[in-house]
Amino acid sequence: MRCIRWTKLTDFSYSYVVYNDLDTVNGYRVQLATTPLSSSIQTSCSPTTNPSAEEFHVLVKTVSSLSVYKECPSLLQGLWKYEHQSLNTTSCRADSSLSVCGTTVKFNYQKCNKTQAFSEGGEVNCIHTKMDNVSQHYFTIVYNADENIDTLTTHRFTCFAFVQNESVVQASDSAGSCEPSQTATNRQTDGSGTLLLQKSGVCRK
Repeated sequence: MRCIRWTKLTDFSYSYVVYNDLDTVNGYRVQLATTPLSSSIQTSCSPTTNPSAEEFHVLVKTVSSLSVYKECPSLLQGLWKYEHQSLNTTSCRADSSLSVCGTTVKFNYQKCNKTQAFSEGGEVNCIHTKMDNVSQHYFTIVYNADENIDTLTTHRFTCFAFVQNESVVQASDSAGSCEPSQTATNRQTDGSGTLLLQKSGVCRK
């Protein structure tokens, strides 16, 4: 059984959080039972430890994707140089270009063709952001409107965890939803690696 709390974002999108304890076997928030449950919603949906800020998911009616885009966090708005780190490999560095303007995140693959945001085209749009006031991390789920999604190298949704560290912004990605305990500085199990962003300009109005 899963206890889910829904939040309407737009007429075509919702976010939801699962309110169960983490199952020690599979690592998911779910209540397993071999016999029918007789407990109430109040008892079954009151986990010992509440979900953290990054433990949320989104649902989108794909035909209305343009109606679900949301402004990306102000921390990210602007033009950036970036480097991508994965295990012992660093790519892009100075020869890179990223723009985050309004709702759109666009990696310039002509500068560096390393796939980002699990997007073949390099362009995704923000649809929902939550912030952890303790860690000062932003967790943003972006939507990939690419026509072809194979769920292996490309995904419809990606979660980015961002944090500002003095003059740079650090980020990690995770395919689908954010990972429990995801941080901006650590590569996730289903992520491509981490990003280090250095601002190079502002968006043109």
